[in-house]
Amino acid sequence: MNIINKLTYNTLNKIIAALWVALPLLMAIATIVEKLKGTNCAIQYIYTSPIFIALWIVWVVAAIIYFVKIKFHNRPIKLLLHIAFMLILLGALITHLFGKQSEIHLRVGSSTQQYIYNNKQYTLPFTISLIHFEQLYYPGTNTPYDYVSTISISNTNTTTHKVSMNNIVKYNGYRFYQQQYDSDNLGVTLSLSHDVFGIAITYAGYFMMFLAFTILCVGRGLKILTRKVVLILFALLSLTEVNAQKSVSTQVANKFCELMVLHNGRIMPMQTLARQYTIKLHGTDRYNNLSAQQIFCNYLFFTSSWNDVPLIKIKNSDARTLLGGNKYVSFNDFYNENNKYIFDNHPYNPKYAAANEQYNIIKALHNGELLKIFPCVDENNLLNWYSHAQILPQQLSNEEWLFIKHSLSLLSQYIVQQNDSMALHVISKLAKYQNTKAATIMPTTTKIKAEIIYNKLTYKYIGMIIVALSLIFIIVITVLNNAQNQKQRISNIARILMMLIACYLIMMFILRWIISEHVPLASGYETMQFFAIVITIIGSTIRRSNLFAVLLMLLVAGLAIMVSSFGEFSPAITPLIPVLHSPLLSLHVMLIMVAYVLLALIAINSIVALVKNCVYHEDKILLKSREVNYNLLLIAVCFLSGGIFVGAIWANISWGRYWGWDPKEVWALITLLIYAMPLHSTILKWFNNNKRYNIFCVAAFLLVLITYFGVNYLLGGMHSYV
Repeated sequence: MNIINKLTYNTLNKIIAALWVALPLLMAIATIVEKLKGTNCAIQYIYTSPIFIALWIVWVVAAIIYFVKIKFHNRPIKLLLHIAFMLILLGALITHLFGKQSEIHLRVGSSTQQYIYNNKQYTLPFTISLIHFEQLYYPGTNTPYDYVSTISISNTNTTTHKVSMNNIVKYNGYRFYQQQYDSDNLGVTLSLSHDVFGIAITYAGYFMMFLAFTILCVGRGLKILTRKVVLILFALLSLTEVNAQKSVSTQVANKFCELMVLHNGRIMPMQTLARQYTIKLHGTDRYNNLSAQQIFCNYLFFTSSWNDVPLIKIKNSDARTLLGGNKYVSFNDFYNENNKYIFDNHPYNPKYAAANEQYNIIKALHNGELLKIFPCVDENNLLNWYSHAQILPQQLSNEEWLFIKHSLSLLSQYIVQQNDSMALHVISKLAKYQNTKAATIMPTTTKIKAEIIYNKLTYKYIGMIIVALSLIFIIVITVLNNAQNQKQRISNIARILMMLIACYLIMMFILRWIISEHVPLASGYETMQFFAIVITIIGSTIRRSNLFAVLLMLLVAGLAIMVSSFGEFSPAITPLIPVLHSPLLSLHVMLIMVAYVLLALIAINSIVALVKNCVYHEDKILLKSREVNYNLLLIAVCFLSGGIFVGAIWANISWGRYWGWDPKEVWALITLLIYAMPLHSTILKWFNNNKRYNIFCVAAFLLVLITYFGVNYLLGGMHSYV
């Protein structure tokens, strides 16, 4: 009997271990299939296939039998955690088997009781009709803020409800979500979901998991992280040269760029537009000791002169060859000897796209498209922003029409004459016009000052400097070897540097928050900046004895800041799209990013341990590293799980389903499952070896890089904006 029990126990171990490897591998393959063959193919043949579902069921059943055999009930918190995970899977299965998801198209004044699911027609136990649809906009812009459908539901009585992004309507077990709208704004498509039991069971699993994770984090976290770090983490969770060229004076340029302008769907100081314009053209926000504001104004007011300035940086070698072979070219270099645009004579090539864009933004400034600085009420009684080159509303008075059309010409005349006092007088008139016509929608003084300070403090090369300093420090301590006093000085310098970087990043984070009026965690740039904030805070509180780990964390922080600026230097701050207006977005991203920071620390700790083990050949170094990593890993898995499931709740509120097998979702789940492996070394015996354990902690971080970067650039999906 003992042999049978032992055999059964070993068999269960093998089944659980095999499926633990097979399921993530199968999901990884599915994301590649989705990229090559499309989403429907991956869902039909993998994610919802009977074999895939059966593998999950077998895994869960094997785990239940295993828990019974080892008397897992003696460990209530861990039992609660695993029951929660099983409930989530059970809820997902019930949703798959019995839940219904469909769409209903309604026109204003029309009603219906029918919907189609799996090519079958079903009847609602009530009638639904559309009363009204409205698009809401950010004040003074044409950027959508929300989409709101007013519907009525009739059963024994009639009730009126509003459906909008992140605001669902629940009625009689059915849930309705805003999805699309008709081009004439007289019709909408609502998503319908009927899944009473699946959602309830899944949410119960989420609640149990959060409860268990909270207990585990408090129990383990305080042993590894100082109280200061834990408090900070949770606080964060609640929160070429110009030869004889004329130039606009610094005073006039700065004052002109204090005017407001509508750009990228947002009312902003023109200083921001000037920086974006200059960086797009030149790669930095200065040229020959001229500020971005001066360069912007020079292209506007000294057009013919500045069109000959070789300021435009051409990165692509093919485009550079067509434009004469120089790295920096002028606007006039885009034309051949016949005054024809050079790229018109060549077939479309994506390599020319960046150069084309640089040409087009100068053209947009020349013809006035960029200068939407005049707020006017249009024929529909809506306040819009216009440039002097646009067709203006007909109801404008002659005085206002003449002011809009000719004020910039008058300003240009005074600037060319170098009459700064009169130029400043005209600019003051422009500012007064803006404040009078758009008083109710103008950004607050605090917001404007915050944006000006943010623009001044943003520095492109800070990431590169941090990386260079950390590498120098690492080389120095390697050369010094046993010189403890010098190492102590370097440790103090590194910790002070970490604190200064953390303060700088936190200040920039707060300024960006004030400017955008939402927590800045909605783009890849912002999430990487938050990653750097967390890692510098933790790094500045680590014990001085662990110098190599501190320097590696400094290096990682520098790399995070540098990588965040690769695609575009401090990307434009734009209004959130309607679906992102949810507090769950910030919580979801923060939890995920804190988890990624902890996983990076685990990898760093293992790298240090493996290097020391190679030098000193002491196994206790690997053992100590494993003990530290186990506790950090437990906290990281808690945060990662919490982030994934908060994202699932947000998705259910916004789209009517908490899991859509999007590549980012799938790879986050793969990362979670793989990182959970070392926490189950009683089943997965491979992790009982200290060296293998530490090697795994280093190699597994590749999954984080794939999830964050690889999915965005290779696999795509609805999360590819992050």
